[in-house]
Amino acid sequence: MRIHLLVLLLFAKSLLVTAQDKNQIVIGKVDSIQSKILGENRKVLVHVPGGGDGLYSKKRYPVAYVLDGDAHFASVTGMIQQLSSVNGNTIVPEMIVVSIRNTDRTRDMTPTHIKDDLPMMDSIYSRRTGGGGAFLSFIEKELVPHMDSLYPTAPYKMLIGHSFGGLVVMNALITRPKLFNSYICIDPSMWYDHSNFLKTVKKTVAVQHQSDIWFALRQQILRRRYPQLRAADHGI
Repeated sequence: MRIHLLVLLLFAKSLLVTAQDKNQIVIGKVDSIQSKILGENRKVLVHVPGGGDGLYSKKRYPVAYVLDGDAHFASVTGMIQQLSSVNGNTIVPEMIVVSIRNTDRTRDMTPTHIKDDLPMMDSIYSRRTGGGGAFLSFIEKELVPHMDSLYPTAPYKMLIGHSFGGLVVMNALITRPKLFNSYICIDPSMWYDHSNFLKTVKKTVAVQHQSDIWFALRQQILRRRYPQLRAADHGI
């Protein structure tokens, strides 16, 4: 599986290489937005079905917002294209992909500020934690309106995150339940803050949320590396 994913990544990323003629093949563009909330310029990688022509299409597309943008843009875009249009596939609809590049991953993706979380996170990293709320505000109040104003977006929005990105997904799920229609959460770092955030998620999801959630945990790896999660594996 890892080998196949690597091949897909290398192939998809190769499409981004600038060619010297008008017949170049690209899968997206770099867009940016000056965030007042975060006080910095944020870049996103954007794929629109149909390439440049898709920007002027009357058709509207659901949007997949992807965290850790540099790492996952090519692979997510490739998988969505494969499942929505290649060889007549219509398993999923064609989608706009918006991959958010990182500037300070620890700051943006952690939901609460902690002093330390040994052995997983020492004080060097923990001092930068707790900016997850502001990051979600940036997505909700600046990025989504920016995308809706410039691209052929449909109302349906999905959030995809892995590891620390999974924390953002779960944070959005419980604090902004109307922002996204569906969530893909892959191996979220639920050990964070001595698993206290996990307790909050379990209580909140149980009583208030009705969105579509796809939650993936690699149980063998989690149990080996994070024994504190053994009791929590089936908690969500």
